[in-house]
Order: sequence, then C-alpha cells, then structure tokens
Amino acid sequence: MPPKQVLVMHSYHMGFKWTDELTQGISAALRDEGNAVQVRYEYMDTKRVSDPAYFKLLHDTYNYKYRTARFAVIIVTDNDALDFLTRYRDALFRDTPVIFCGVNYFDPSQLEGKKLFTGVNEAADIKATLALALRLHPATRQIVVINDKTTTGRIVHKEVANLIPAYQGRVSFQFLEELEMPEILAAVQKLGPDSLVFFGLFFRDKAGRFYEYDEGISLIAESSPVPVYGVWDFYLGYGLVGGMLTSGYFQGETAGKMALRILKGEKVENIPVVMKSPNRYMFDYRQLQRFHIDMSALPADSIVINRPSSLYHVPRQVFWGAVAALTGSVVIILLLLYNTAIRRRAERELQNAAVKYRIVADNTYNWEYWLDPEERFLYSSPSCKQVTGHDAEEFNAKPDLILEIIHSDDLPLWSNHLHVVTGTRVSGDFEFRIVRPDGHISWINHICMPVFDDKGKFIGTRGSFSDITKRKQAEEKNLRLAAIVDSSDDAIVGKNVDGTITSWNRGAEKIFGYTEGEMIGRPIGTLVPPEYLNEVLLVHEKIRRGEHIEHFETVRIRKDGERLYMSLTYSPVMDEQGRVVAISTIGRDITELKKVQHLLLDNARINRELEIAQEIQQSFLSDCPLQLPGLLMACCCVPATHVGGDYYDFFTPEAGLVDLVIADITGHSIGSALLMTETRSVLHAKVGVGHSPGKLLAAVNDLLHDDLCRAQLQISMFYARLDTKNRTLVYANAGHNRPFLYRASDGALEELDADGMLMGIKTGVHFEEKSIGVETGDILLMYTDGVTETENAHEELFGTERLGRIVVGQCQRHPQEIINAILEGLATFSGARPRADDVAMVTIKLT
Repeated sequence: MPPKQVLVMHSYHMGFKWTDELTQGISAALRDEGNAVQVRYEYMDTKRVSDPAYFKLLHDTYNYKYRTARFAVIIVTDNDALDFLTRYRDALFRDTPVIFCGVNYFDPSQLEGKKLFTGVNEAADIKATLALALRLHPATRQIVVINDKTTTGRIVHKEVANLIPAYQGRVSFQFLEELEMPEILAAVQKLGPDSLVFFGLFFRDKAGRFYEYDEGISLIAESSPVPVYGVWDFYLGYGLVGGMLTSGYFQGETAGKMALRILKGEKVENIPVVMKSPNRYMFDYRQLQRFHIDMSALPADSIVINRPSSLYHVPRQVFWGAVAALTGSVVIILLLLYNTAIRRRAERELQNAAVKYRIVADNTYNWEYWLDPEERFLYSSPSCKQVTGHDAEEFNAKPDLILEIIHSDDLPLWSNHLHVVTGTRVSGDFEFRIVRPDGHISWINHICMPVFDDKGKFIGTRGSFSDITKRKQAEEKNLRLAAIVDSSDDAIVGKNVDGTITSWNRGAEKIFGYTEGEMIGRPIGTLVPPEYLNEVLLVHEKIRRGEHIEHFETVRIRKDGERLYMSLTYSPVMDEQGRVVAISTIGRDITELKKVQHLLLDNARINRELEIAQEIQQSFLSDCPLQLPGLLMACCCVPATHVGGDYYDFFTPEAGLVDLVIADITGHSIGSALLMTETRSVLHAKVGVGHSPGKLLAAVNDLLHDDLCRAQLQISMFYARLDTKNRTLVYANAGHNRPFLYRASDGALEELDADGMLMGIKTGVHFEEKSIGVETGDILLMYTDGVTETENAHEELFGTERLGRIVVGQCQRHPQEIINAILEGLATFSGARPRADDVAMVTIKLT
C-alpha cells in the first residue's frame, strides 16, 4: 500500500525557531507511522511578505504544484496559513481535512460555514505571566511592554491593555512600540530596579528592519538591567527569564496526534477543536541566576532549561552500564569502519570500471572519422549527420567541407591544432564551433590522434567530433545563475547507499566549513538538522529506487552551527546491471538568493504603496492659486521620492475672506495619503458653517481623533483667515511650523505663533486664536518642516534663519518668485543629498 500523504503548511519561514518546533512536535506525533506516512512541507514565509498579491502568487504556485496531489490530511500552522486555506482550500485541496495549530486566540466564528476543519487553539497567558513576575519581584512599580505591530503583536497589545485596570495603583505600564531598535535599547538601558520588561512579539521595528526570533530578544536582554518576561517559548534561551509560555512543540504534537486519528479512519467532524492552549511554565536557569531568582519560588511543574547537570546525580549502576554500552559501541563502530573501508575500495573499483565502460559506449554517438596524409576522408561514421547536419558522403566527396563548417573565428585554432598534433605525434583535443546547415551554431569537442606505421611513417589521422553544445549551454547558464545569486561553487558530494560520505569537493568545503578529511566516512546526517532527518531518509529511499530529485530546497547546518538554505539535486549512480550503488548530490547555497527574493518583494510592495500615496497627494493639491483683488498668491508641493503626507488648501467662505491652510501628516505611506484625503473632506465640510480658525481646528481634531489613533498618526496644521477689506489676519496653530510674516512698513520679519498641540493626541483640545493687522506689501509664508529640515552633506539643517533671509531678500518679488528662490536655495544647500521629506509652501502678498 502506498504511503498516506500529509501536507504541512507553515505560515512562516524555515529556520524560524517557533516553526521548527512546530515541525518537531508534528514529526514526533507521526514518527511511529514510519513509511506508512509521507509528509511534505510548505513554508509561506509571511513574516517577510504578506500582501494580497503575494497570497495570490502562492495560490497560483500551489495550484500548479499540487494539481495531481491527493492528501489524506493537511496541517496548517499559525494564522496566515489557516486564513489562506479557509479562503482557498476548496479550490486547491477540495474535501481534504485541515488541522490547525499555533493559531492565536482562535474564535470558532473564524470557521463559520467551513467544513472539515479542526485544530488546537494558541492563547498566550499574559495574565499568568504578569502575576508570576510581580510575585517574584514584589518591589516592581513599572512594567515596560516591548511589542511590534504584526497581526499577533496587535492582539498582544490589546490583551495587555485590557489587563492594565487590574493593576491600577500598583504598577504603571509603558509601551515601547513603533520605535526603531536603537531607540528601544536606549530606553531599556535607563530602566531602574523597580521596573520589569514584558517582551511580547518583536520581528520588525519602525524602520522596517526584520529581526529573527533570537536577534530582537538577545539585543534587548543584553541591554536590560532588569528581568525580561514573555509568553512564547522560542525566545527562551536568548535572554528571556521565562513565564507561562506557549510552546510550538506541544502545539505541533497536539495537531500531529489529531492528524493521526484522521489517518487511522476517524472522521474530522468527530474531533473537536482543542480550546485550552497547551502552555507551560518555563524558565532559563542562566537568567534565574543572573537576577538572583530563587528556584524554589517557581511553580511546582515548571520546566527549567540550561540547568547544569552532574554525574553525581546518576545512579552508579546506570553510570557503569552506560560505560559498558559505550565501550561496546566503540568496538562495533571500529568493526563497521573497517568493513566500510573494504566496501568503499571495492565500490570505487567498480565505479571506475563503470566509468570506463560508459566512455566507450558514449563515443558511439560521436562522429568518428579517418583522414589520409592528404587529409582526405577514408571513413566517416553514421553519427556524422547527427553531429554536423551533413551526411558522411558529403565529407567523403568534398574534404574541404570541414573547413567550411568551422566557425570563421575558430579556423586558426583548427589549423594550429592539426599542425601541433602531426608535428609532435601526440594526440590532442580542443573545443571550437561549427555552423550547421540551418544556421545554428554547435560546440564541438574534437579529439584526434596521428597514426604511424611500424617504420614511423605518418599514414593518417583518426579523429572524433563530440557535440558538447548542451554542456556549453549548461556551463554558461550555471555561470549566469552563480553571478546572480553571488554564490560560491556548488557542493558535489558522493555517498554510498547507506548515506556515508565517499567524496567531498572544494565547493562543499567552502559551503559547509568541513574539510575533505573531516567528512569522508561520516554519515550525511552530520549536516542535517534533527527535524529534517526523516526527510533525508525518505529522499534516500526514493534514490535507492532509481528516482531523480532536482532542485529540492531544504536546510543544512555548517560546521559553525549556521543554518543554510540549500537547493539539492539527487541522482542515483548505477552499475552495469542497473543497480543503484551510490548517490550523487549537487548542493547550491541559496541563502543569499532567498534574502534577495524577500528583499525585492518587500521593496516592490513598499515602492508601490509610496507611488499610490504620491498619486493621492498630487490629485488633491491645487497648482492654481486664487486670483483675488488686492492679493497675489503662489503655492507648491515638491514630493521627496514617493512621499504623500503634506497638504495645503485655500477657501473663500464669503466675499472678502480668504482661508489658508497648510498641514503635514506624519508617516510616508498610503495611510498618510488617505488620512490627508479625509482631512480635506472634513475641512471642506466645516469651512462654510461659521467656525473661526481655532474652533475649526478643534472640530477637525475631534472628528479625526479616532482614525488618527488607530493609524498611530498625527497632523500638524496652521489655519489662517485673511480679511482683505479690513486687512486683518486671524490664525490658529495645531503644532505646525510657525509661518513667517514680512512687514513691508519696517522690513521686520515675524514668526506667527499660537498655542495648540498636534491633532490626534486627545479630544476636546482648545486651540489659541490670534488676530493681527496687515498692510500693503506684507508677505505671509506658510511652509512644512521639509523646508527647514533639509540636510546638506554635513548633516546640517537648512533652518529658519536661512529661510528668513531669502524671504527678506526677495520681498519685492512676486510670491512665485519667492518660492522659486527658496527652492533654488534648498537645492544649492543640499547638493546631491536626497531630500528626506516633502516640501510644501503657500505664499501671499498684499497689494
């Protein structure tokens, strides 16, 4: 009976500790089934890329890859894989049972209307971890929460926020989110002895830098003078003290056991979802010692890793029994090594004989010919047509035809080769090109040998043409691919059928770090992570059946412990009876290629978002200023690459009044651009209902507050109302740059200021409103911080002083000329340094 097929779909990438532990748990549950179950793994890699276009690409890939596959059950790990299959299961794997694990805070409503789904819930017990941490550290007055904004990270934030009221008056909470790693480390280093750190999830910082599971926790734990607690076991061992931890292994084991029930015939409908997450109290002995935490204070069923062991704890009879077993094992190993050496020598001789036999056999496909001393053809083999495109009779009738088919660039090589061979009486070979009758160019490997009689007289030449076009194309292709992925030479490894290494080239030494002497005679399992050993056994079983496996992607381990992504091609080596006697493996290190692929996908997604943001921004910014009596106006917005957060506008609520607004929304994304659109709509709705500038800012702030909080964005805004008849300017400011007002009467330059905080921080804010008189010739310049924060090559800021000098120096000019002068000044100041932020300006001049 063929083995039952099981597909495991991981949300995240190979080498991610949580995912690897899930794999170990699943493998442990299915191990007893042996060859009766064949498991295939897919890694969706959604930690690095997870936009809709990517999921559509995954759908198309799986649809093609598994179009003929039939699985008895599918195991999915974590939320993204479950969401993917709830959407695409019926299209890709119709009527196939699905078991999930590692799904955070599962809600049965997620599977409403979905059949053949069950699994195990993953719920981080934050409450238990915080309660234990405070019991172990009763003097704590502050808990600092470090967390990211991934899907699970947002759930963690919400869970912690819901617990805060229960601790009111006892401890305060500080969230370190939406920060770059250096900022987090600086904050952590300053923590006092009355603080603790709660480490939620952290895979990407504000700058977009991705951190592997061990990198973020290691950096923070090393910088923290106080204990760090958490709720996921993949951080344990890298600086986490511990806590009530969710375990990838136990999640995977539970799911594997549920899959086993289905494989044995039980219906998935009879297997309910396991809602109680299999969490355990787990701690790191080294961190307990570092912070002087008494182990007797830990819960009774706690798991403690890295606890030092001692031989004194081992019973005498067990110790001596182990010594005896070890001694016996050494003797057996020595005998096996001796037998292996004898067998390897015999296999090498057999392989050499096979190679010689194959060389003779392969030559029958070459064009073999004989030439007389005058270079006339005496014989041409039937393969002539296949190699050159010409019949043998054509060469017999026209000996010079051989010169006509040789590529013109290679003719000198041919003449020199024949001269050397006949002159030295030594056989030789070289490679050149020929032009076939259809115009295609073929590469030829030419071998020839001068023939002499017993008196030493030259009587002719024996030659052979071998078509090596495919080999040349393969060599060129391999060179191109090697340049693209910037990889080293491939690892070429020979093994016997039992998996013992028999040959090890320099490429393998470079990739894996082991020398040939270190690896010959060792099992291939030396390079294989424990969780992939079963995979290797299955692959070798296929090879022993004579199957070829190409470009199989997996993980291997270097001598220094680093994990590598490898693309492996397995080929069976057969003797003349067709029996598989050895296994050849060609391995390519594709670690850098994987990183480049993820980076390109990330960059493409980010660039497209920024392009959309710019399109949204530019569609709402007017480049046609108002034309009103007694007033000249100019405006501009120069985006920095694709940024979409600056905004300006102007209104005429009634005759003689002109409202001017300039704003800057934090962030550089589609979200910023969409909030700018919402802001514009709110302003247009509120302008005509009698609001003064201060009240209008307050109304806009209240209306946008919730959306801004959800997006974690703020808006700075300056709003001014000019009465062109009475020559007065009323204005209010929501944390924006202070505009310049140039006074024509005395040449003075003022900054217009009014109290008011950024929008989006809280509701019910009062914005101070001021009123001043203006006269003919006065100039108002409103601008965003992209102007004053432009940097030069020395990282100096353009600043308000330089800006003010330009305004004063251009006071007699039209507003458009003033803006042009400022843009020229910015370009001269910054030089070749790219602009980091948008530049927006609105200038008016009273006439």
